[in-house]
Amino acid sequence: MIRRLLLAAALVLAAGPALAEPPPPAEAAHFARDPGFVERFLAAALDGPPYYNFMMAPIAADRLIRAADGQALNYFDMDDYSSDLPAALERISTLAGLAPAPDVTDPAYDAALFFAVETRERLEAKPPRGPGIEAPFYTAADPAALPGAVCGVFALAQHPLRPREINAVTVHVLKSAPAAARERCLARVALRALGLSGLGEYADGTLPAEARAGSLLTPEEEMFLWLAYRLPIGADRETLRAKAREILAGL
Repeated sequence: MIRRLLLAAALVLAAGPALAEPPPPAEAAHFARDPGFVERFLAAALDGPPYYNFMMAPIAADRLIRAADGQALNYFDMDDYSSDLPAALERISTLAGLAPAPDVTDPAYDAALFFAVETRERLEAKPPRGPGIEAPFYTAADPAALPGAVCGVFALAQHPLRPREINAVTVHVLKSAPAAARERCLARVALRALGLSGLGEYADGTLPAEARAGSLLTPEEEMFLWLAYRLPIGADRETLRAKAREILAGL
């Protein structure tokens, strides 16, 4: 018995400390009382173009697609080879309950969600390959359909047995756009990358008046993301509706 207890304790210590459950955004109670919020959330989560699996086959967004619970976020800027997480992505990863990137020597490094960003002279749904380090990029949407698009995002489910678990993301940002517009656009498409497919694969850089300084997201966008990461991957619309209402009732 003692040997079993020691073994269990060793396994717990090896697993490391559990991530704390991220608290809901400040306006959570307000949205919980909004009768239209759940349907807007479902549209944001499910009513978008497909994602792609490891064979580049489309995965319909009719069920919840997102990163795994507690997934580590490995950010990489392919222009300056920096891994310093932008402030907006820090807040976004906190809302989603994502873990900090492990050290490159950590065995968990290869399992982290790879989130790569690079600037481009123009945005294309399937851009030509070029020299240097590049991540995959292929979108169902056409950037020309969104006048003023500043960036676009490609999200991939690489695990053959978990087609709705996102673990690779690439964002292309228009090099000529102002820095503030690029920062807001990166925050906006990060929501699509992390599972809010109805917010689109391309976005402009317009900053709404109600956007928060830290995340560059509106309170509703923050609430959408927080709620998505309280719900099970692969759940259908009716399951999501029921569970979302249950969570909101408890706020």
